[in-house]
Amino acid sequence: MLIMSDTLNIRKLLITVILLFLFQATSSAYVLHGLHILKLAAEKQKKISQLKVDQNVIQYINDGSPIELTETLYFEFPDAFRSETTSDSASRILVSNKGVVISVIDGKIASESLSGLDRYKDILMHLRSRDMLELKLTLQETDINLTSLGRYEKADGNGIAFVIGAQYPDMSTPQIWFDKESFLPVKWIISDSTHGTIEFRFLNWSKINDRFWYPMEMEVLINGMQVRSVKVMGIKIDPKLDKQLFDTAAIRNSHPAKKEPEPEIEEKETNDIDTKIKEFEDIIN
Repeated sequence: MLIMSDTLNIRKLLITVILLFLFQATSSAYVLHGLHILKLAAEKQKKISQLKVDQNVIQYINDGSPIELTETLYFEFPDAFRSETTSDSASRILVSNKGVVISVIDGKIASESLSGLDRYKDILMHLRSRDMLELKLTLQETDINLTSLGRYEKADGNGIAFVIGAQYPDMSTPQIWFDKESFLPVKWIISDSTHGTIEFRFLNWSKINDRFWYPMEMEVLINGMQVRSVKVMGIKIDPKLDKQLFDTAAIRNSHPAKKEPEPEIEEKETNDIDTKIKEFEDIIN
């Protein structure tokens, strides 16, 4: 009887081990590879040439006070982007075209590099290309080979997402989340030398003219604190944009760069302009 009892216990133990092994293998197999997730995400988008987006932006400055901005985005796929941002006191034009970046604040060239807070455009610009998504994610040091399943909050409850770049619930590494059902990106976390950890949340995705998916809302967080919220007011597909909008050479030639004052009579005016540029950079960047 003792031998039979030991035999049964061994059998139960073996069955339990086998079931655990099968469960783990099934769970691991269920998480798709990062490149396959990117491929399925890219297949969601139909080909378009241009896009114009009008949106309202709420920017929260250091003391938490909200500042309202109006913004228009222009996309010329696959690699030209322009944003025009206006507040009550200043305006900014940002153009990125084939790797060349120019930021103009109140008529003066303020920068020729892209702020981490403007990186959201990389996902929106390249969502329809698996190869470009892979490149942009790799440049942000996202591990494409590491994937897991994670939970996130949706408007209608909890959602499940494929997480590329981290083992959920680790939020300390660069990663991007795609909704498990729609394969649309819902969260992108990057590491920025200026700001630290930046998190972009893409919300309320809508299909425009049955051709193109776009997030109607977006939130931006720095080190866990929300600094920006965006609400889309209008979208036009293929609006026949003038290519001059994206001509970085023409923009550089027609806008002076910031410079040191020469005659003393210009010093106050130049300082006022530099102060205005710095204030707007602090708001938008």
